[in-house]
Amino acid sequence: VNIASNADYCLVTAGSTPIIHARETLDRPDTTLSRFDKHLLKAITNVNPNTAMVLIANYPYDTDFLEVSGILTTASGNMEMGRGLVDVITGQVSPAGRLAQTWYGTGVELPDINDYDIKSNPRTHIYFERDVLYPFGYGKSYTAFHFDDLEVTRNSEGVRVDFKIANVGEMASDEVAQVYVRFLDKGEEKQLLAQFDRLKDIRPGECRSVSLTVGLDMFKYYDESVHGFVDGRSFELQVGASSTDIRLKQLINM
Repeated sequence: VNIASNADYCLVTAGSTPIIHARETLDRPDTTLSRFDKHLLKAITNVNPNTAMVLIANYPYDTDFLEVSGILTTASGNMEMGRGLVDVITGQVSPAGRLAQTWYGTGVELPDINDYDIKSNPRTHIYFERDVLYPFGYGKSYTAFHFDDLEVTRNSEGVRVDFKIANVGEMASDEVAQVYVRFLDKGEEKQLLAQFDRLKDIRPGECRSVSLTVGLDMFKYYDESVHGFVDGRSFELQVGASSTDIRLKQLINM
């Protein structure tokens, strides 16, 4: 790899490709990068440690071993993907994507892919409670947001959740507000994404009001003893920027 050692920074792209990674008829043996990607990254960072990475990720990866200054993640989108990456890298647009999966990292042993019992072998943001590399719903932007003024009220449709989000940074950006229901009933502790809303182009200093309704079905859980759904009783309503970055919360009983 021919890289100028005196360059201010390097940018390397790696990740999903159906030739050496998973595809519709082929699963990955693990969640690490391919040996080709690892070799390329090591060669580049040995020459210039100030290297950032564009990770094309259609599924979770173990990236905690990477010695890079930053990671920009994108799915393999369409013909405009390249233009979108340039806009984000050059600071014209703030990134605002959020992870739709939990990225566990190398320290977590996952069961066989055919094991669908996510409760007995806890995984996904619903049941997994240990630290992970990047949680469900995670994502960064070039600004910061403040959540405030949570109000929770019951109505005929379910539970209405009102709150405010303010851009306290210096750049306009989207934010994805996420509402979770955490079951507190004995033996049924879990966390579910109940609602979300992408608030587009919030300007610096701007504060927006958000109102979301969590339907009554989100307060039920499946009980194997009766082979059906039953109403939960005790919950924690959570509002935040990811499944672990909870900014506001309130206990409710149904």
